[in-house]
Amino acid sequence: MKEAEKTVLGDAAPDDLILPFQTDNAGASGRVVRLGGVVDEILAHHDYPEPVSKLLGEAVALTAMLGAALKFDGTFILQTKTDGPVHLLVADFTSPGKLRGHAAFDRDSVAALQEAEEATPEMLLGKGHMAMTIDQGADMERYQGIVPLDHSDLNQAADTYFRQSVQLDTFLRVAVARHYTGSANGGEGAWRWRAGGLMMQNLSREGGQSGVRVDLDALPGDDRNPEDWNRVRILAETLEDQELVDPMLAPERLL
Repeated sequence: MKEAEKTVLGDAAPDDLILPFQTDNAGASGRVVRLGGVVDEILAHHDYPEPVSKLLGEAVALTAMLGAALKFDGTFILQTKTDGPVHLLVADFTSPGKLRGHAAFDRDSVAALQEAEEATPEMLLGKGHMAMTIDQGADMERYQGIVPLDHSDLNQAADTYFRQSVQLDTFLRVAVARHYTGSANGGEGAWRWRAGGLMMQNLSREGGQSGVRVDLDALPGDDRNPEDWNRVRILAETLEDQELVDPMLAPERLL
């Protein structure tokens, strides 16, 4: 497995980064994203209800993971518009590593779902669509892909997009959680938001690229075992959410 240069986000905190990689034999390429202080700053600034914060954190992590594939200076924008209690999510990644996020929601409807213990991403989003936009600047044409949201979460929507529109076998997962951080000076600690994600795609010489920075000459030829991708995906599916956000588990070790 080869690891490429990390993209450092925000103020260059040790775990605010995106790490691209590719496998030597299976022809899989992808990225690991780790967000600590960056996502905590975004979510703490808004002070949303916890389910909304978690959903926005997932959108920010997904945006960082997809936006890091840009090979030029530009902005990647992820936006949802739905009929659910969280009727708008917007997150954008501007190269080389700036992130923002915002949510619009009905506070009473979110509170009702919390009371009923039904504040899942599917219930919060409802039905609508998710748009992914690449903005290369004022003098360049925008590219946009749209995928429907029908009581699905962001992972499922992105997976549908890559499967149907890009036609690349893709595995992706993002996770968001609050992590208790002790004070370095012996004072009171605090609960802080963390996010993480893993994305992998099955690439071939004929199959094109998904925007991942990948060395095509280093990819295996067409005689590779078709089960290689299945094996990689099965291994990835054993990943637990807590591993994606664990500050003690380095992304290189995770890979």
